[in-house]
Parts: sequence; structure tokens; C-alpha cells
Amino acid sequence: MVFDSLSELVSHLNNVTFQDDPDILGFEVTGEITGYRPKPWNNIVFISFSLQEDIGKGKFLKLFCNTREDRCNFIGFDGSPKDGDKVTIRASLQYNRNISVLQADVFEIKNTGKGDLLLKFQEIKERLDKEGLFDEDRKTGLPVLPRRIGLITGADGTEGRRDFLDEIECRSPYYDIHIYSARMQGENCPPQIIAGLDYFESVSGDADKRVDVIVITRGGGDKYTDFVCFNDEALARRVSACKIPVVCGVGHSSYETILDYVADVSVKTPTAAADAVIPIFDDEIAGIEALTSSMEQALTSRMRLSQGTIDSYKYHKAFAGGFIDSRRTYLAGLTTLLEKHNPSSELADRQRKFYEQKVKLEVFTGRLEMMKVEQEALALRLESVNPDNVLSRGYSYVESAEGDAIDSVSKVSAGQEVKIVFADGTANSTIIDTRRKEV
Repeated sequence: MVFDSLSELVSHLNNVTFQDDPDILGFEVTGEITGYRPKPWNNIVFISFSLQEDIGKGKFLKLFCNTREDRCNFIGFDGSPKDGDKVTIRASLQYNRNISVLQADVFEIKNTGKGDLLLKFQEIKERLDKEGLFDEDRKTGLPVLPRRIGLITGADGTEGRRDFLDEIECRSPYYDIHIYSARMQGENCPPQIIAGLDYFESVSGDADKRVDVIVITRGGGDKYTDFVCFNDEALARRVSACKIPVVCGVGHSSYETILDYVADVSVKTPTAAADAVIPIFDDEIAGIEALTSSMEQALTSRMRLSQGTIDSYKYHKAFAGGFIDSRRTYLAGLTTLLEKHNPSSELADRQRKFYEQKVKLEVFTGRLEMMKVEQEALALRLESVNPDNVLSRGYSYVESAEGDAIDSVSKVSAGQEVKIVFADGTANSTIIDTRRKEV
């Protein structure tokens, strides 16, 4: 007997006595494949799958099927059958007492095209893709350290909700999660998730309720019947328009939904969703401490180099006046300022307030860069008054016979022998006469 749909098969079975019905020993029925799984064992490949039919309102009829690759006739396939194929099977119906279900023993599978659910999925995907809803440049990056996470998931005790919260707790002792419970399958799933997105955006102006990222997650399930709700076009458009970054962490390994394409970040499990939004606390602390140590070493090295440069000018015999003392005072003030902002004095408070650490560290880094610029400017100014550079511009200075710098006319007298120092050498001279400048 030939049945055009699973609904016709069910209607027929409702009107006959199973054991006495000869039609079910060699019937044909059409449906859409889901859960196609070949299982090799020794030299035999056992195959199990389901035929399904969407009967509306998020409900499906299913017929469990079994066969063996070596005794099943495959017609019209380019390769093996796969989920989403629309097929007509020839089979006999059997009652499996071990699992208390009717199942088909299949001896022929004929490909008749793509299933309705797959065609609808591809049509929605193609249309939204053309509109640019899947473009990467439209998507928003996740915050490094979210203050509060908005979680849209199933009711308390569901697998996805439990896995997400357990992983968050393992990664960091500091977290704040605002949970919005919603149906995560069936016809009520899309509108309830949309309501959750609307809620989190509506409280964005409330500091006590505002979230920095939204996670939509649930545990595993059947590829089509449980996850078809995440192909809803209205839900996809709402996620795309959401002003808060959205992470999709629906528990499926190979099947992709429209929600995966429009979400800012898509991962395969609730645990992976937790990994995506919260870094490991101990790793972040170790990273900050390593960065702080590196900056302190760089600062110490830079200070030593600058001090050596200053000392080389300070003790030059041609230097006179109070320039070095003024530079020393400036450097002392600069050192005090640097010590005041030493990150080690701020780390104790940052250890207790993890979320403030990186902000303060960034402020310190900016100040450090400004101080480095000032030091470099100081080095350039010192270089500009290098006595060798002054002499090279045509100036010279006078030394006594003992090599002491003469910086006043009061330190020489007529007949005294002196040495004149030029950029490229010296000349001996005798003072003939002296004259003091009138003040």
C-alpha cells in the first residue's frame, strides 16, 4: 500500500488491527530524513534514521526506521542519503517491544528531492544573506570583561542552563548573570526569545539591570524537531537588530541554524558559550602581573640609561652655572611622579576589584608613555647644550695652565699664560691686559 505522507499512514493504522493488516508488510510512505546514522560493525553497516512530517505548531510526526546497507536498495542518491532529503521508503512495519515503538524495516529508499524544512531553511538563509544580515562587518565584538550577562535559556534545571552556569562558576568567582526563562523549542520558542531580547534592551538605561552581552543557549536535541525554531525569520531579524552583542550557544554539533548566522558569535554548546563571554580569572590575574613586571623592568632600564646620559654631561669640565642642578631637580620631581604612579602600589586594590584593574592599568600605561616622551625631550635638550656642540659652532673657552675652566675676568691677570680650547684643538696664549665690564 502507498501512503503519500506519515499522516496518511497514521490514519490508516488508527482504523486497522496491526497484527491482521497485510498492507503494512510491504507499504510505501514519503517523508523527510532526520538523524541519518550509519553504524559499521564487523563487515556490516547498520543504518538508523527517522522519517518526519511537520504537522504545524512546532509538532512533528516521526517514524523510526532501520535497515542494513547490504540489503537496502538506494535509488537516486549522489552518495549516501542525508538529513533533509525527501524520500519514499518501501518497508514493513514492526513493533519493537524493547522500546515500545513502531518502526519500519526498510528495504528500499528512493530520493524524491529536498524536504520541506530544508527548502524553507535554504530559502530564508539565501534571502537574509542577500540583505547582508550575515555580514561580519555588521557584527559586534564581545566585551573583554562583561559586568553583567543576560542569559536567555530554558527553565530552571534544564541541561543547557545548568551547563552554562556551571562553566561560568568554574571560570571566575566574579560574575553577575540576569536570566530570562523562555521556551527553547516549539512554536512558542521564537516569540519568547524575542521578548527576552526586548526586555534586555529595555533595561539598558538601568545600571542595576543593564547587561553587556546576551547569551541564547539550550542543550542538545533532535536536529530538526528541536532546532527548527531557531530558523525563524522574525527571530533572525530581531537578533540582527539587537544593540547588545548576542552569543548563540545552542547545543548541536553539525547542524547550523539561521540563528548561528545572524548572532555576533556562534558556538556549539552552552559550555562553549560560557567560555566565549568570561575569561578564566586566574589567567587574567597572571597576565596582569606579568605585564606589570615587564613595565617595571622597562621603566628601571630607561631610568638608568637616562641617568647615565645626564651624568656624562654633568661632570664635563666645560659646564658652568646651575643648569645641571636645575635638571637634577626636574629629574627628582619626575622620579617622584613616576614612583607615585608605580603600578605595584595599585595592584593590591586591583586584586580585590578585578573589573577595575585593566582600566587603571591602561591609564598608567598612557602616563608612562607621556613620561617617556618627556625624558626623550630632556635628552634632546641636554644634547643641544653639549659643550662639544657649542664649540663646533665657532665658540671656545679658556683654561688655566692647570686645566681649570676660567669663567670670569677676575680669575686672570696680565702676563698669565692660558690655554684656549677650540672644537678641533687648543692654542696657548698670554694675557696682555684685562678689562672688567661695567655693570
